[in-house]
Amino acid sequence: MPGSFTSVEAMLEDIRNCAKEAIANTYNQSKSIIQTEIDKFYVSGEPRVYQRTGTLGESGRVGDYHSGGDVTSFEAYLEDKGGHPKPRQLVTVGDVINATLYERSRWHIVGNYDYWTGSTQKIGEKQSSELSKYFVRG
Repeated sequence: MPGSFTSVEAMLEDIRNCAKEAIANTYNQSKSIIQTEIDKFYVSGEPRVYQRTGTLGESGRVGDYHSGGDVTSFEAYLEDKGGHPKPRQLVTVGDVINATLYERSRWHIVGNYDYWTGSTQKIGEKQSSELSKYFVRG
């Protein structure tokens, strides 16, 4: 950000532009962050009772980037609308997500259950890091 402005409006526009750039940079890295965290789910070893389908590994999504006025945003989420199960699969992607996030003891799925917490935490850290390039608390 420049050191001086000709008006309050010019300063606010510069602040908006810096925030938009920081959020855009976060957006551009978010899919990779989610995929890395989901991949960590699978490093816990292979289950003995069932065969992995990879459904969870394909569920990470980053929605559209929106920017207008004072608002810049995007959404990161797990796509749980898999419709019908894949061939030889008895559950949908929504079932898998629920099993890994909320029903661990019922399903006994082998994996690192902190994958979504890790995703949201690391996206938040990335956003803070990007914003701190432009804005410093003093």
